[in-house]
Amino acid sequence: LRLAQALPALANVRLRVHYPNRGGESRDLYAKVIGVEAAGDAHLVRVHLTSVDETDRRAIESLIGSG
Repeated sequence: LRLAQALPALANVRLRVHYPNRGGESRDLYAKVIGVEAAGDAHLVRVHLTSVDETDRRAIESLIGSG
């Protein structure tokens, strides 16, 4: 994730993903922050997804596979 502010390591976060080719958003996804790096005026935040429903899991896998 690219964010304006850093998040603390091991913070729990709730987020949603916009699916560009599907014209919609995910349900709530839950994740834990596992790393943060400064990137100019932003922060790159690495997360581990901890709760994802099956539909969103498949959609995310298809995005990663097409990247």
